[in-house]
Order: sequence, then C-alpha cells, then structure tokens
Amino acid sequence: MITFLVLALACGTSMHVADRTVPCASAVQSPKRGLAVQGNDYPSGITLNQADVDALSPGVLWYYNWAASTTVRDAQQRMAFVPMAWGRNGDNTNVQTWLNAHPGTPVVLLANEPNLAEQANLSVADAASFIQGTCAIAGSRPVDGAHLAASATTTAYRNALFDELVELGGIMPATCIHIYDPSTGGFGYWASDWPHEDWNAGQTPPSTVWVKEFNHGNQTAIESTVIDVMI
Repeated sequence: MITFLVLALACGTSMHVADRTVPCASAVQSPKRGLAVQGNDYPSGITLNQADVDALSPGVLWYYNWAASTTVRDAQQRMAFVPMAWGRNGDNTNVQTWLNAHPGTPVVLLANEPNLAEQANLSVADAASFIQGTCAIAGSRPVDGAHLAASATTTAYRNALFDELVELGGIMPATCIHIYDPSTGGFGYWASDWPHEDWNAGQTPPSTVWVKEFNHGNQTAIESTVIDVMI
C-alpha cells in the first residue's frame, strides 16, 4: 500500500493542465492527482522505482518526496517532480540546484509544517525569512506552503505568518492543508468549508487551496478501509 496520496485542489493553471473532474477509476492525468512518496532521496520508507512510475504515470500528473531532488530515472518526463524546500539550512540551495538543471519544473513546495516541533519547526519570523528565500529562487513559479490546517494553534500561526510576510513586503504562498482523518468529514471541512472567519481582519483567504497530503487517520486500519475513505 502506498503510504500517502495527494490531491491538488487547485485552479489547474499551477500544473499547466486544464482543471476538470476525473473519475477515480480513469487513467487520465489531472492536476488533482499527485503522489507523496518517501522515495529515493528521503531518509527512509518506500522507494519509488521505475516500475512504479510506469504503473502510476497514466493517471498521476505529479509527485514529490519531501526533498529537493529525485533520482528516479525518467520520472520528470512521465510525472512532474515537484521539489520541496523542506525548512532545513541548505534546502533553498538544493532547490536552486534542481531548478537550474530542470528549468521546466512547474511549482515549488516549501516550509513543511513549520508550526510543528517534529517537522520544520520554525518561528514565525524564521519561516517568513525562509519563505522569502524560496520565493526568490522559484521566480515566477507558483510557490505553495505546506501548512497543516488542524487546530486553532495552526490558524494563529498561519495568520501571524501572513502578517509577517506582508510586513516584509512578501506575499503568502498558496495554502496547503494536510488531512489525516478516518472519515471524509475533515476533508470536506478543510477542502471546501474552511470558514473565512478563521482569517485575521484584512486578510484575504486564498483562492487556491492545495490538499497536499491526505490519508486515513488510523494507521492500523485495514487497507480496504483506507482505500474506501480516500476514494
């Protein structure tokens, strides 16, 4: 079983493909279909290999591995690899190296859950500075921030980060949300019904929201249950 699947709920222009509804069983590439896999460049976990790329690419447009590069042969031609500046020192340099070698890269991800101690773990000021650096490297590409939308604390962090970026003369990247829920309730809330009152006065909620990670919330659930919930 693949550990994480990703769904991009975007306008479609970010991945340069017309947005459209695609039935789950159809082998059609769509900007709403991506894959998060702990691949070759991730410290541990599943390895994405060429056979996986051959099997997935008819219906998956893009993938990422929480890293700035991939070593999977031909993956860039079959599925767009999306690099991430995760939040460590040197990550922006590594993303720059990838973009120099792959100028057709469509989008850059950044700052993986900076509000969480076990993830990027950045103060609001440090996250804003890091994001500015990534945006400068990404140039005209869309930049999408991986902010976990799971609690009031996260909402407060996001609002403070938004204000900090505005103060520095930058802009808030598109908001990403991560959903690990044993039902579709949380998905519906964060992807569709996220209330505008969660945003500080004067802030404009994003027109594009990426659901960048989602899976069943119970890691001990049987595989068929996980698949049913995700579909």
